[in-house]
Amino acid sequence: MAHEILSAKLCQLDVSVDRLHRRIQDSQTAGHDALRREIAALEQECADAETALRENLRRSKSNLVSILAQGYGQVEYDIARAGQRLRAAADRSGDPETAVEEELLLAEYLLDFAHQAADRVLLFSMKAIDDQLLQQEKGESL
Repeated sequence: MAHEILSAKLCQLDVSVDRLHRRIQDSQTAGHDALRREIAALEQECADAETALRENLRRSKSNLVSILAQGYGQVEYDIARAGQRLRAAADRSGDPETAVEEELLLAEYLLDFAHQAADRVLLFSMKAIDDQLLQQEKGESL
């Protein structure tokens, strides 16, 4: 069962990463108006996805999920706050080029965080699969 769930989630992640690649590449050649429309659409998609995730977390009966929900909320808050602080620092500098460099730096580190998160997912997934296999082996030996 765990294999199927993890495989389905991995497929969803693959689709998202493919979209990420495509959208970044398209953004580099898009005009300003097209890029603004794409930003607005993506902001709405992100808001909708966050709402759906928060609702799924809220509806869960698992104590573990409530802990995850608190952690997720804290991470989202910290990332938003860091972004605001970086933008404020760039605005104070009075140099528009610095502001752009700061936004690119933030995007770069967020991609690093996403990579780290993916590695953690791999680790948790492998441990969960191993635990499930161990449980199955114990059940067969009884």
